[in-house]
Amino acid sequence: MVRMNMIKKKTKELKLVKDERGQWIISAGFLVSVSIVILALLLNQAMMGGYQSSVAILEFPKHEIRELVQETHREVTIAAMKANKEASMDAINLTFNSTMSNYTNSVEHLYAAHGQMAYVNVSSLTFNDTKIEKVNVTILFSDGVTTCTFDPEIIEIPRNTMHVDSIDMWSLEWPPANYTIFTKAKIVDASNAAVATATVYLNTTLPDSTNVSSSRVTDAINGTVLFWYGLTDTTGIYTSTVTDVSLLGWIYDPASNVETSDSIQVP
Repeated sequence: MVRMNMIKKKTKELKLVKDERGQWIISAGFLVSVSIVILALLLNQAMMGGYQSSVAILEFPKHEIRELVQETHREVTIAAMKANKEASMDAINLTFNSTMSNYTNSVEHLYAAHGQMAYVNVSSLTFNDTKIEKVNVTILFSDGVTTCTFDPEIIEIPRNTMHVDSIDMWSLEWPPANYTIFTKAKIVDASNAAVATATVYLNTTLPDSTNVSSSRVTDAINGTVLFWYGLTDTTGIYTSTVTDVSLLGWIYDPASNVETSDSIQVP
């Protein structure tokens, strides 16, 4: 009896081992699980890669680099235009180097205070007619992660130009029937800043078509110059025209004149 039970039990166990229907289900479930895990890992890697790329883009100091380059261009241009107003080559070099030395020291200290490094160095100057025309500059920026170098950065310097910003005329009567004719002109540079000590040449046409030429120098405060004609008892139309403006190291640009002449009726 016991033997029969043992035989039956072994027969039952052999049937379960030979029944492969459950094994396919288990195998399919295992493969699906592994596939899900692999997909999750790939998705996680993709997300991490995108996150790291986004962080790298956000952390790239593009604004600091752009600001350093733009500010250097501006300061070099201002320094060169200021130096070009000097009369001699020695004075031009001295003025330019002094201005740039102050700027480079300020830049180094400013960026160092923010844990960054900035370096600006003028490598060479190109002159044209004893005036600075081009400046080659080396610009370096580093924040410990990103290092960017511009070498050389070529900066072209505009010439110092000036033009007539305004010209006005009026008369003053001195009884009996005598007049003084006044003409006031203002000279400015390309940025509309007043130009001092420029010699302005003026031609005044009288009512009888006679031309009277004169020249005077602009003041140091607002770049204006005042001319006068008379006393005269001649009435009619007076016209004043700026014929030329001169200043050492500067170019008169009549095409930029806001006004070149003015007229008044006397009385």
